[in-house]
Amino acid sequence: MKHFFLRQLFLTTLAAWGCTSASADMIDEVRAAHNKAFTAGMLEEKLEIVVSSFAENGRVMPEYQETGLGKEQISQYYEAFFERFDTKKFIKTTDEVLNLGHLIVEIGSFQTDLIVTETSEEKSLTGTYFDVWETQEDGSTKLFSSAWNYDAAFDGIRSLMHFSDIESTPAQRIPGITVSDELSYEVSALSEFNDVLMKRQQPETLMWIYAEDAAYAPHDAPIVKGRDAIAAFLKNYTSYWVPFDFVDVSVDRLDKTQWGAISYTSYNLRWIGGDQTGVATGKGIRIWKRSKDGQLQSYRQIAMHDF
Repeated sequence: MKHFFLRQLFLTTLAAWGCTSASADMIDEVRAAHNKAFTAGMLEEKLEIVVSSFAENGRVMPEYQETGLGKEQISQYYEAFFERFDTKKFIKTTDEVLNLGHLIVEIGSFQTDLIVTETSEEKSLTGTYFDVWETQEDGSTKLFSSAWNYDAAFDGIRSLMHFSDIESTPAQRIPGITVSDELSYEVSALSEFNDVLMKRQQPETLMWIYAEDAAYAPHDAPIVKGRDAIAAFLKNYTSYWVPFDFVDVSVDRLDKTQWGAISYTSYNLRWIGGDQTGVATGKGIRIWKRSKDGQLQSYRQIAMHDF
């Protein structure tokens, strides 16, 4: 009965707003309804509830898993998740909401307690999430993307959170954008600049891509806030790296916003250093904001491994 009531309440709310222009208050109510229903869906393993808010062309971007593109791949991901884990606790805490016009970005933290169904092993995890909501042509608001990573490299989680037997899309297989206007050129140029600085391991220069009040949610670490803190983090984070011999960060979706832009990216890294030789691939979201002097700067960012 609880499942039926939550589902009907949530779907009725969405339907009532389906033909209107989404105001900030309406979007806030849609998000609140989604978060309440999503939490119940995770705890009760109700696939229909969990995926109901996503746009048909939406994407799910988990840490340690390739991107799920479209509702079918999103559904496959959560179905596999429910088969592997029994969720005992799931709490989302919204830290900020960014109104970018036709896009609304919700950023926050989460806590979850999981039991691995095959072994009965318990896992307690914390992390950061970015949910991006998009106003549709009919005026309704849908969840375009949901991305998250973890506050630490929790023991055993990398392999547990990867599902090799479902359909998903490696970031490098998502076609990049065509550089066709000033904004796409600007973002692509900043991405290239980022690549060069990573290869040269120059975090003291890379920090200037970020706004003074930026926030960065990196792999395996809590969110870092402020340019100076990001610079200190990057310096420590890169200090033990073997030099990269290949770095490629490409943009596969770019939306112009009231503040600047939001970009969806993929990355491919390769390094050669004896027993530390390896390759890393993944994806991320960047929210770009223009400074007072018109410079496009990284304002909010999250990164996730594919595996």
